[in-house]
Amino acid sequence: MEKAMKEMQEQMASMPPDQRKMMQDMMASQGVSQTDAGTKIKVCITKEDLKRDMVPPADNQCKQDIVRKSGNSVWFKYTCKGNPPSSGEGEYTFVSDKAFKGKMTMHTTVEGRTDVIQMNQTGKWLSDNCGSVKPRP
Repeated sequence: MEKAMKEMQEQMASMPPDQRKMMQDMMASQGVSQTDAGTKIKVCITKEDLKRDMVPPADNQCKQDIVRKSGNSVWFKYTCKGNPPSSGEGEYTFVSDKAFKGKMTMHTTVEGRTDVIQMNQTGKWLSDNCGSVKPRP
């Protein structure tokens, strides 16, 4: 994944300025931006998501199941049918009513090679207006 992100950054850097801006604007309209510190993704979380104590899955090809809840922490497993397909497990903890942190392990196979990816996440409430970022289905 790191290699793919680096390749994407190199491709973006080699684009003519107007094409790069168009790509960045398209990504921004979906809540995605790249920084030196990593990828930032804005997600519109609905009241229904909050009632279920769920952070929405990455896309509509993913299914997420809660394995256990304890206090303000949730453990989950997920599967995604995307290309490439992936599965994994993780946990997140609501550190306040406006922030969460979590970690995840993802298992996937790319070009016949199995990869295991560890991710750390943090999230915070930005606004009650999602702007151009639409809630996930």
